[in-house]
Amino acid sequence: MSNRWNRSSSSWTEDDQFLKNFSVGFDQPYSHSSLRGGRDSYTRTGRLSIPDVPEVKQRLHRIIAKKFTEMRPLCWVEMHTPYYPFYEDIDIIGTNRKEDDPPENLLMNSKEFWNLRAEILHQLFPEVRCLELTLYKASGWNVQKGINKASFHTVWSQLIVDKERAEAVRKTTVS
Repeated sequence: MSNRWNRSSSSWTEDDQFLKNFSVGFDQPYSHSSLRGGRDSYTRTGRLSIPDVPEVKQRLHRIIAKKFTEMRPLCWVEMHTPYYPFYEDIDIIGTNRKEDDPPENLLMNSKEFWNLRAEILHQLFPEVRCLELTLYKASGWNVQKGINKASFHTVWSQLIVDKERAEAVRKTTVS
């Protein structure tokens, strides 16, 4: 850990506590989701409920900027409407040997897989002419499960879905 992180005084702790206060359980409504899921330091569930009020938003924006300059960016996605871009979380389980690399190469550079995925999604959304994929990768040793794991978080921004349609797409494409 760098000295820059250790030097921060009580405001660092206050900022952390401010962010942790928004963590909610799986059974509660939430406004934001962490791309780190349960591995996020501020929420065990990967879900947060942040009030949409000016004083909270102002402080949150200040903390987000501060964390970015400290090279500790938050990876949160706002879930602000019932309609949102379709996203997926695709995990590949590797070995249970820590010294092995996570299996990220199976999909990271696989144009064939992502093109096939786009073709399948295009069949479900024929009105969308062009699909653009934004791909986030989080790979490494999963301490909780004792395995190497590669996680791919996809966002298909042209495919706007609601909760029911997203579930139907997942069921159709994963079966």
